[in-house]
Amino acid sequence: MMNEVKNERYDVVLSLGGEGMLALSKHRDLFLPYVKIPLVDHDILIKASYKTETLKFALKNHIPCPETFFVNDADDIKKIIDELAFPVIIKPSRSAGAKGLEYISKSEDLIRSFEKANKIYGEMLIQELIPPGGGAFGFEGLFNKQSELRAGFVHQRLREFPITGGSSTFRISVDNPEIEELGARLLKKMGWYGLAMVEFKVDPRDNIPKLMEINPRFWGSLPLSISSGVDFPFLLCNLAIDGDIPPITEYKKGVKARALFYEDFKYLLAVMKGLDTPWGYHSPGRLETLREFCRFFEKDCIYDNLSWEDPVPGILKILSPLARLYH
Repeated sequence: MMNEVKNERYDVVLSLGGEGMLALSKHRDLFLPYVKIPLVDHDILIKASYKTETLKFALKNHIPCPETFFVNDADDIKKIIDELAFPVIIKPSRSAGAKGLEYISKSEDLIRSFEKANKIYGEMLIQELIPPGGGAFGFEGLFNKQSELRAGFVHQRLREFPITGGSSTFRISVDNPEIEELGARLLKKMGWYGLAMVEFKVDPRDNIPKLMEINPRFWGSLPLSISSGVDFPFLLCNLAIDGDIPPITEYKKGVKARALFYEDFKYLLAVMKGLDTPWGYHSPGRLETLREFCRFFEKDCIYDNLSWEDPVPGILKILSPLARLYH
């Protein structure tokens, strides 16, 4: 990569996430004589990438979080097991979507499940289950080098798969000053530069948004913010090249976006099969779900990977299962 940026003329390098982003942030200074890289410092990126570090920082800075226990092994669990109100969730410190999440309803299952997950995912945490009913929201923000907010956007999840917590399959742009304030305050306290999304769930027991995680990379629902008037990739490039940009303070509310292929289809199939929804999660009726799913031409609704102006990504997405079967 160093040879590429030395020999070719690039203005900006953007990382899409994963281990590549961590590596690029760690060695960012080596590339800066040749190209702009709008990435936060490596130590701050680590703090945002690992749920354990994120939650400890948030709690220290008075950002509401679910009750969380940081444990290393079975002995730690035995010390706190009497404090737990089941069901609880065990989560990997670093994962995406619902990967590695496990819901535990009985104390006798906790240590066994924790040790099994720990072998696969490494560092884990134990967290209370936020009951459904309050809504799930994401704040997306772009910050300059002084950690000043230059563009903000809030969306609410309308559907997700799995229904008990996973990636959003259908979401809508909304106005929610409380979510924006919490997300922007957390990232500013961290000294953020560039893009990030902060996820919250509103606890219906006290109506307080509780922090779930920070997604310090381009997020899956990015087409929604772009269609609502906040083109984060374009703004990020301008920020990197020009040093700063004027704040973007408005966007269109009520725009919807669907991940039709194949995440929203997975949601539909799960409901049609008779989705198991424990611990107070509401399983929508089959007829209601099918009726909502078939609203393909709803006003102000776009599709993540489908566009008449640029059909190739959508075609490749639709054909991707065939490619996996072939290989």
